[in-house]
Amino acid sequence: MQCKMHKFGLLYNEVTASNLIKVDENGNVLSGPRDVNTAGFVIHSAIHLAHPDMKVVFHAHAPAGLAVTALKNGVDYLVQDTSMLYGDIGYHDWEGLSLTLEERDALARNIEGKSCLIMRNHGFLTVGETAGEAFMNMYYLIRACKVMIEAYSTSLPLDKGPEEIWKLSRRQYADFPPGKYEWPGLLRLLEQIDPSYKN
Repeated sequence: MQCKMHKFGLLYNEVTASNLIKVDENGNVLSGPRDVNTAGFVIHSAIHLAHPDMKVVFHAHAPAGLAVTALKNGVDYLVQDTSMLYGDIGYHDWEGLSLTLEERDALARNIEGKSCLIMRNHGFLTVGETAGEAFMNMYYLIRACKVMIEAYSTSLPLDKGPEEIWKLSRRQYADFPPGKYEWPGLLRLLEQIDPSYKN
């Protein structure tokens, strides 16, 4: 297994295809600078090693949804577009900074059969066969968390909808796989804003 990671300390707008670091399954640098983000390597390699079908792994600490990682019951499904993730979110208990290879087994186990993982008290992890799929899973996961926090902050009674409709909507979303339609448009937008991202 090999994976590509960004150099520790780079701002996200400084990361390009040409400055990614290639590492093997033990964290040995195969090409690029030696300063690999150890936690990033542990998290990403856990998924790539155990689930080779999950070709792309996104990990984020998005402020818009980070509060949900500290909530005991996790995500509540409240609005239609979160139904695409219904039953598709796993949970991973916090083990401190993800710096040990031993944590990889738990990460891989907790995301098995899911496309999203809430790392309690830590952040988010999403996967996909494509970058578009992993990205849109992350987008909708963070959006679900943000909507949930906003809805609960009103202190008004919530209508969570019937479970059978959540299950129906989840099945209906199978015809609209995440990233299939959105990702090409996002790449066109990126091309307009900064075509140097490909370098």
